[in-house]
Amino acid sequence: MVIDTAQSAGKIPIDLQGWGVAAAAFTGHKSLCAPTGIGGLVAAEDFDIRTTRFGGTGIESRSLTHTQSYPHRLEAGTINLLGIAGLSAGLDFIRAAGQQDTHQREMELLTRLRDGLARLQDVHLYCAENLDRHVAVLSANVRGMDPEDVGAILDGDFEIAVRIGLHCAPLVHEDLKASPRGSVRFSLGRTNTEADIERAIAAMGKIVHQKAGR
Repeated sequence: MVIDTAQSAGKIPIDLQGWGVAAAAFTGHKSLCAPTGIGGLVAAEDFDIRTTRFGGTGIESRSLTHTQSYPHRLEAGTINLLGIAGLSAGLDFIRAAGQQDTHQREMELLTRLRDGLARLQDVHLYCAENLDRHVAVLSANVRGMDPEDVGAILDGDFEIAVRIGLHCAPLVHEDLKASPRGSVRFSLGRTNTEADIERAIAAMGKIVHQKAGR
């Protein structure tokens, strides 16, 4: 079993051995507080991964073929040293700040955002009825509006950054009947406050009100 922990690594505990996971992919720039461009694969010792990239590694330079020593056979070219250093610093920060306490606080903010948006007419929420098995990410749409337009208004008029589109999950959006334009995604983090949530709810309310007046 191979799992994707892009949205969960750094937010919730992950028990690779207890869950019987062969490999877990993660990205650094989300909840691990690392810079963009760094990620990794945590693999069990008996999980064999074939080489997919070939190039210099700085070792076995006399060889005319790419080294098959592990893990160098998976690291063609110069590795991202700055990204690795940033990832290490991010992990240190998470350990010091406390993972579970941060997740609980973010979920409290997400509940507040969910409840506020749910009260707005013409705002449709996705997968937000039960937040027990959730991370602090919420997708929504304003009925009758393109999510790209909603995101542009939130950014340009209210200085609220959201992600719009299919969020690397086109098949999920097909199942949610939100394809091909996708949705507006609110992603909460460690630095968000209750005031941020209220601003987001108020901004979405103004968008809905302006839409109704057109």
